[in-house]
Amino acid sequence: MRILVPTPLGKRLAFVEREPYGSKDARIRAAIVRAMHAGDSATAGLLSTPAHAIREMWCFKADLKPRWPSVRQPTLLVQSREDDIASLSNAFYLLRRLGGRVDMLVLDDSYHLVTVDRQRDLMATRVTDFLTTLVRERPAILVPARVANGD
Repeated sequence: MRILVPTPLGKRLAFVEREPYGSKDARIRAAIVRAMHAGDSATAGLLSTPAHAIREMWCFKADLKPRWPSVRQPTLLVQSREDDIASLSNAFYLLRRLGGRVDMLVLDDSYHLVTVDRQRDLMATRVTDFLTTLVRERPAILVPARVANGD
């Protein structure tokens, strides 16, 4: 696929979404499919991803990859064990290579769309806890730079 995408033929290709559309929950999945087929990309994303967008993602990843160790900001990775799009190994790869503190939540009852799937409440709670911890550890991160500097 990587060979075909940059060619003139590849520029006309698109990768169509398919079951399970990132959601383990049948009710949510049905809503996603309805919105996609109605052309409501703001609600559910695109029904297909153009090949050139995939190529841009690959280029972006290649550019970032050597920089990951320099990322020192605290990071929370949220990944589904049964993700239908991205492998759990990707999250572990980042966990080992990011340069700062990295926390990780692995969800056991969700697919790719962790913010809307079955464990969205668990994910939201973990994000809230992560941010609360950051504020306790570093309260100055919430103060705009101009206020902190007396401007």
